[in-house]
Amino acid sequence: PLLRKQVTAPSLSPTSEMCFLSNIKAEQARRTSYVPPPACFRDTIQTLSPSISYMSAKDVADLVLNAQKYPDSPLRTVLPIDIRPLTDFVKLHLKGAINVCLPLTLLKRQNFNLRKCINSLPAYENLVFQNHLNRNQFNMENNVVSEHALEGRHGLPAIVVYDSTNNSSGLLCICKKLLGYSCWDEELAPPIILIDGPFEMFAVNHPDAVISGNSDMIDLEQLQGQANDFQSPDSVGPNSPTPLRNATPIRSMSTPGLLTLALKPGSLSSTAVSNFFLPQNLPSKQFRIRHNEEVFNTSLAPCSEDDLAAVVLDASQYEHLPQWLAQSVMDKCRIRADFNTLEEKEKQRLNRAFCPQDRTISEETGEFIPTISSGLDYGHKNRYKDIFLFEHSRVKLVDRTGLLRADSDLVYINASHINSKESFDNFSASKTDKQDRLLIEGNYLATQGPMGQTVGDFWRCVVNQKALVIISLTAEFENGVEKCYCYWKEGVYQSSDHSVSVRMEEGKKLGPIIHRVFTVTLDNEPPHRVTQLQHEDWKDMSADVETEDILLMIAMKKQILLAAPTLPSIPTVVHCSAGCGRTGVFCVADHIINLLENNNSFELPRDPIFEVVDSFRRQRVLMVQSVRQYWLLYRIMIHY
Repeated sequence: PLLRKQVTAPSLSPTSEMCFLSNIKAEQARRTSYVPPPACFRDTIQTLSPSISYMSAKDVADLVLNAQKYPDSPLRTVLPIDIRPLTDFVKLHLKGAINVCLPLTLLKRQNFNLRKCINSLPAYENLVFQNHLNRNQFNMENNVVSEHALEGRHGLPAIVVYDSTNNSSGLLCICKKLLGYSCWDEELAPPIILIDGPFEMFAVNHPDAVISGNSDMIDLEQLQGQANDFQSPDSVGPNSPTPLRNATPIRSMSTPGLLTLALKPGSLSSTAVSNFFLPQNLPSKQFRIRHNEEVFNTSLAPCSEDDLAAVVLDASQYEHLPQWLAQSVMDKCRIRADFNTLEEKEKQRLNRAFCPQDRTISEETGEFIPTISSGLDYGHKNRYKDIFLFEHSRVKLVDRTGLLRADSDLVYINASHINSKESFDNFSASKTDKQDRLLIEGNYLATQGPMGQTVGDFWRCVVNQKALVIISLTAEFENGVEKCYCYWKEGVYQSSDHSVSVRMEEGKKLGPIIHRVFTVTLDNEPPHRVTQLQHEDWKDMSADVETEDILLMIAMKKQILLAAPTLPSIPTVVHCSAGCGRTGVFCVADHIINLLENNNSFELPRDPIFEVVDSFRRQRVLMVQSVRQYWLLYRIMIHY
């Protein structure tokens, strides 16, 4: 048969080729200049809640102009919220408005609720929000009911939310955040009002309802003065607004250049990229610590709604507790407030440590200002990048001769000395026969769980310090993640130019506690004998552990130290994964038991837990890491 070639492609003659390329260029030009129409979310917004409604531009203008100050507060009866970029806000905004411009990617996250939105705002906007919410909470607790039609049941003001357009996804997201807060239900909710039309047209038709710059800001001194007036004693704690003396500089201080921007025709509308601007005149950077942003100021709800682990005791059981312990346990809000105070003090302490200054004592608190000069550049030796060491308490490895090496990398280990003498001085009326022994028992060396490349350093440190006991509060792995290298395996490990031989003489399990005895030989020195007590079931960052297990480890540790022929001033090595949370709980519990034993009584002049944790945190960051671990200390004391 005759085979014929079929034409399957267009002709590639020069004429058709030029036409083909021109078509491609035309399509590229069309796509470059094409701006997709914005999605309309108006119908979706209206179906969210009966509290949401669109109001005509004239009615919104009248509402804003007729807004009054409360007789007992500088706050206004209407709260406009502008979610446009800051540059647009400074050029023109509703009178009395605050700017809440947060990234849309965050607003779309379900777990990024109103609480986190408020905590992300600058000091001024945060303070306005906090005052409104605290005022509403105060009225709720005192059964004060508002009679104003455009307010919530307990006086939360009408919210006017607006963007450049009245149907943007930003409006949808911010409305969802507001509705997710407990005050916005059908009975208690204030109305959420949206402008029925673009804001640019509103500004043109109602120039008396808009303003530029920041001349309409509420006086900050009045706001701060009223902040505590709207708080009952039970609400003091995480609900309290940030004090202005320690707050981040307000918006007017951080963006002076924006106030002089020229107002061009059509500049009120935002393009797709108008949300992105380079920062100008940023305030001083505030230091952030691990988990601090989630723990401190985490709740705008009443303290009674906290899901802290509760200890249910009847009246007769409270009578058998020491007075200091019974008073603290009955007031769980106080426990939460104390922990938040510890978090705030540590944040300020680290801010001062990272700020160059000549002072060694803080003028505000009278507290010693620590320095952090080592460890920041030893990422290969740190399990966590933000567990910093204070220079005055960090452990340094020594050479065979007992001298420090000049090379700081050879002496570095992520470990801290924890001394308990300060607490003995504060809670002991007079020195007792037991105090010297208990002071020695209360010396700790808090360290991270060894890593594969630091096992030799860990064992070298144990020999250097002549430690008799190692308390291990973590397993090797949790959920497939290494928390501690298995340093208890026999072998020979290296630490710089040192060789450390580890041999296990004994290993057994005593209930939940694993008991091991090692002989450790550093180079050619005499062998050193040390006992390890390990608890593997206590998870990182949790308080899910039996208090009996902690007390058992404390008792076993005391027996080992008492059985020693001599008890020199040696520390007990305590570690978990980071060497902070679970480690801090053990050290604090052990030390408070020593205090009670020294006094021969369960009674103390005051609750020691806050002061002891604060003292230990001045020696190593994040000791007792979470509020649940802080509450665990009270559970341990009750069981003891």
